[in-house]
Amino acid sequence: MNLIDEALAAAGPADPNRDAAKIARLEDDLRLARSRVDSAEKRMHEAERVREAIFGLKAAPIVAPDWALNRSEASGAPHIPVLLFSDPQWGETISAENMDGINEYNVAIAEARYRKLIERAVDISFEHLPRNRYEGMIYLRGGDMVSGDIHQELRETNELCGVESIRSLVAAETWGIKKLVDAFGSVHVVSVPGNHGRTSLKPPTKKIAESNYDTLSAWWLESAFKGDSRITWHTPLSTDAVFEMHGRNYLLTHGDNIGTRGGAGFVGPVATISRGATLTMGEYARRGIMIDKIFMGHFHSAFAFGRGWSNGSLPGYSEYARSNRMVPEPPQQWLLYFCAKYGVTSQWLVRL
Repeated sequence: MNLIDEALAAAGPADPNRDAAKIARLEDDLRLARSRVDSAEKRMHEAERVREAIFGLKAAPIVAPDWALNRSEASGAPHIPVLLFSDPQWGETISAENMDGINEYNVAIAEARYRKLIERAVDISFEHLPRNRYEGMIYLRGGDMVSGDIHQELRETNELCGVESIRSLVAAETWGIKKLVDAFGSVHVVSVPGNHGRTSLKPPTKKIAESNYDTLSAWWLESAFKGDSRITWHTPLSTDAVFEMHGRNYLLTHGDNIGTRGGAGFVGPVATISRGATLTMGEYARRGIMIDKIFMGHFHSAFAFGRGWSNGSLPGYSEYARSNRMVPEPPQQWLLYFCAKYGVTSQWLVRL
């Protein structure tokens, strides 16, 4: 008796009813899989129609610029500066009176702090690191770009509503990206959505990116620079963006979807962020994508940890942070420098 006959004998006599049930289940699985594929394609086409109809942007393959892929380890090889801009929560207000005068925030202050961020990024790069040479900069937009209307108190206290906030933010960032491209020659812009920009009261799991004000602001910015080949764009319809530098994969994610919660205890958000980064890297590894480092925002806590960097915020210490007795932190953002030979060569917390 051969192996096939042995397997048939072990299976026992054929059961037409059992076989029919298996076929029915397989047909159901196939219909479900086709439905999911159709749904994903529909979402993609809907998003592309919005991009093209409103902003005049056609779909294009996501390709990292050549200067970001250069692996030369020669002496004097260009550095890549990476500016992590996240959590401006544009349109939010923080009352100086409610904060005992230690902090205040509104649109005018947001504009001033953002201008300071761009000007100091250029100053540090060319005046304080004069031996560095550059062919371009990576500008990371890490989410929570607008304050949004996700809570009742925000709807009552925001200086600008969602759409007004986008318009004001895009005007400021248009100026900022122009300054950066003039200074560095090229800019690669990577954007992901945060939780404040969502258009629903509860955090969604479907259509997170395309129904988020942060994605809309990224498309608006891209349309403002349409035709400028010095600026490249990566705005995935996802909460994550994987991008490449010097042959390594890096991940930009806002931080609200890293698989962990908490962070208001004695150690603060450090343990939460580290666990979440480990979970996220593990998930990507199981998909065959090795992530070298992670950039994230969301927690308004600026520090470097073993797996990447957690960013500060533009508003700084707020009524919410004070109500939870969180450690006061100034408004600050990360500016980092990478080279092919050594990886990170310097890292600056730009205080604003």
